[in-house]
Amino acid sequence: MGSVPRHPFFLKVIDSLKSYHINWIVPYITIMYSTGPLFLSAVWQSYKRWGVPAAAIVRIVLPPDYKGTEHSFFQVTKGNSWHQDDAKVLLTIAKHIPITVVCGFLLAFTLMYLEYLVVCYFTSSHFSRFRKGCWNLITLKPWSYGNNYTRLNPHKQAKYLKTRNRKDSNLPVALNIDLEKNVSEIVDEEVY
Repeated sequence: MGSVPRHPFFLKVIDSLKSYHINWIVPYITIMYSTGPLFLSAVWQSYKRWGVPAAAIVRIVLPPDYKGTEHSFFQVTKGNSWHQDDAKVLLTIAKHIPITVVCGFLLAFTLMYLEYLVVCYFTSSHFSRFRKGCWNLITLKPWSYGNNYTRLNPHKQAKYLKTRNRKDSNLPVALNIDLEKNVSEIVDEEVY
């Protein structure tokens, strides 16, 4: 970069340093946009937006004018001293764009499918029963899934078996088995 003293563009660049000083979390982007080439490009775009007088024009030297020809005024040396590990990742992604795009789509579809499964679970009857059971635990009520008589105490089991609905008539009849006497008694003999 070269300039005459107090050129309007470089004055704008110096004035813009404070407003472009933002931490973008990723060091590569932070450096590029706060003081690097991306910062200069952004300031240059805003500088030329409203028109520039002839004395304040910015000229950009193109690669054929400075890269190894007999008329070159400059020599290009490799810098990148500010590159960290994140720059290596970004440069690797830039070298392998098709693989990156395919992996990105696979990741996005996987996340959308997992979200679909979570929504299906939360809208299913299994989650509804689980939520009711959790509420019963919080309110210190016994855990039960509807009319499941096997989880009730014996007194409530007998009461339930006598008052069960017709649709529940195919449930097994509760038996009291006395192993010492080898005798079984049917608790509910009524047929509905």
